[in-house]
Amino acid sequence: MLIYGHGTDDPNNLINSRDSFGRVRESGADGVELDVRMMADRSLVVIHDHLFPDGRPVATANGSDRPDHVLLLDDALDLCVGRIVNIEIKNFPQDPAFDPTEAIADETVQLLRARIESGKADQVLISCFGIACLDRIRELQPGLPTAHLVLSRRPAKHVVAACVEHGHGSVNPYVSMVDEVFMAVASLQNLVDSDSVL
Repeated sequence: MLIYGHGTDDPNNLINSRDSFGRVRESGADGVELDVRMMADRSLVVIHDHLFPDGRPVATANGSDRPDHVLLLDDALDLCVGRIVNIEIKNFPQDPAFDPTEAIADETVQLLRARIESGKADQVLISCFGIACLDRIRELQPGLPTAHLVLSRRPAKHVVAACVEHGHGSVNPYVSMVDEVFMAVASLQNLVDSDSVL
């Protein structure tokens, strides 16, 4: 079993922040989950919500205009060296900032390739609620591990079948979906258990 950190036990410690990644490292967790969004200038920033705390939309601002505590993905990955990083891409149809072009997938793969070329070997898993985004990731970089995040009331066999059909190696269900039936179906397809249930 792998233990991932996401968030913090300290109310003064912002999620997706430099301090939260430091606490994950100190805790000895195997990995960290972080959230990624794309800005107007195609900068990739590590932030959960589609709005900055001051109410500005992330998608319409430029990287240079982000608050000091909001990290670029490149910088966040540097802070997570030695850990598996679950990069959750925030782009799916129900998201207020949804981009149907899936340009964030292209930018994410481009960044990871650039890091490899510069000698940085990141251990990453790309996850998303939007299966089209994950499909684009696999199209661009077939060997990159992908995980479909699922918040659905559909039967386990349908959720797992969709993940397998699209070639994604993991299904990450919302905790309330996980029961013996779900685990049995996922195990039959050799899909990795969700870090969301640890």
